[in-house]
Amino acid sequence: IILIPDRSVNDALTCFLSGEPGSGKGIYRIERTPPYLVLHLLRFSYDRVKKMPFKITKRIVFSRELSLDAYNMASAVDYRHYELYAVGMDTQ
Repeated sequence: IILIPDRSVNDALTCFLSGEPGSGKGIYRIERTPPYLVLHLLRFSYDRVKKMPFKITKRIVFSRELSLDAYNMASAVDYRHYELYAVGMDTQ
């Protein structure tokens, strides 16, 4: 998955949870959520022509709040809303 400029954390979640078009994987469903959500965005992809990985350096935007209401979730999920506490970045 290659993210284009100014994509958001919500865009990344939507892309991840919906599966790849034509992959036959279907749509993922969130069964449980933790009280504290930690997201780790792996910003690497693979160049099939060069046959090597590369780092994606496009900008990702995020808001102070994250709602999971728009995603396919089990009815018993306890936590649906999160507030941003910290952002860590690897600059290499």
